[in-house]
Amino acid sequence: MKIRRDKELYKKIEAEIEDPHKAVEYASTLPDVATVYDSIRNPFHPIWEEHGASCQRQLETIRLLGSTECHPLILSTYFARPKELERMLKWVVSITMRRSLVCKNGSVSLEATYARAGSVAGRQNCDAEEIRAILQEIWPSDHAFMNSLNESALIAPTAAKFLFAHIERRISGNDAAIPDPESLVVEHILPKKPGPNWPSRMRSQGFLEEHCHKIGNLSILSAPMKKGCESREFEYKKEIYQQSEYAVTRYLCALDNWTEQDIACRQIELSDIAAGIFNLE
Repeated sequence: MKIRRDKELYKKIEAEIEDPHKAVEYASTLPDVATVYDSIRNPFHPIWEEHGASCQRQLETIRLLGSTECHPLILSTYFARPKELERMLKWVVSITMRRSLVCKNGSVSLEATYARAGSVAGRQNCDAEEIRAILQEIWPSDHAFMNSLNESALIAPTAAKFLFAHIERRISGNDAAIPDPESLVVEHILPKKPGPNWPSRMRSQGFLEEHCHKIGNLSILSAPMKKGCESREFEYKKEIYQQSEYAVTRYLCALDNWTEQDIACRQIELSDIAAGIFNLE
């Protein structure tokens, strides 16, 4: 299957379909293609069941993070290279997390690059390394990714939830953990509105703007804290963290205090884990 961009589509169809027989043959493929293309936005469509829960989770991540430019590549892979679908979806999720949510990669067009990768993937004699080489054009390096993650604030809850869901799966060793990342509650360890028992410097507006939404100051819970508890001091919060089902949150209980240095150390640690998760392997 060849993937064409909208502007090229009509001319290519006209050039390649030269007689009524080819026209009928082409038209007969359209219902199946349309069904698969539409189901990319529905990870729970029956056609994905045979590909397993991992593929469905990746599709759900792609859908919720709003990545649509990748659809031609997914479509081509589904028809031409079904055994490689899971790996291709993982690549798409990795690119989405690295490039679209954390750091950009220059002016290279996601749409054009994915369209070209989709066209190559549709060739039966194509090697996966050829597709990977095209995707490298929109792929931020580990250095760029980790620097951006260290410097950027994760204000968008959806991005934070999916990032921490992947980190939890890696830390816990359970790939099936957190099947529904949207259900997570993003926890700010240093609260957005810290109570009086936090050090005055950490309660300052400047400090909060710089550190509060960094990955190092975030974690996840399965339910919101009771009203008023979210602003409490770290020692109090540790009692709640200890009861968490998530290893990435329970880990905090080993610390005596929560300081600027602790935020920085956790920032580096989690950024390194994230770089290892979102890759093109």
